[in-house]
Amino acid sequence: MGIFKRLAWFFREQRRNYAVGILALFMTSLMNLVPPKVIGSMVDAMNDHAMTARKLILWLGLLLVAAILQFLFRYGWRIHIWVVPQLWNARYGRDSSGTSCGWIPRSISGTVRGT
Repeated sequence: MGIFKRLAWFFREQRRNYAVGILALFMTSLMNLVPPKVIGSMVDAMNDHAMTARKLILWLGLLLVAAILQFLFRYGWRIHIWVVPQLWNARYGRDSSGTSCGWIPRSISGTVRGT
């Protein structure tokens, strides 16, 4: 728990990014439930001989929308949990331990300038 106390300043400053990232992570998990449900419904409709071309297109469209939403939410949580805090560290000259290293000029990508 001591590490969280020492990093509390960072979590306070980055709380919006982590909140958005955790929300996107939760939504990704919800979107992972859609394809098995849709496929199960498709199989049931085929088994009951109730599958029409219109229903098939509808189910396939729903699978496509679910896949796109999965991608967007997965991209969102990765950006907000991993990338944004690293860009912040690179911008303000902090290393991974949270100690200031302002004497090292860094670019936004985190590489040392002038080398």
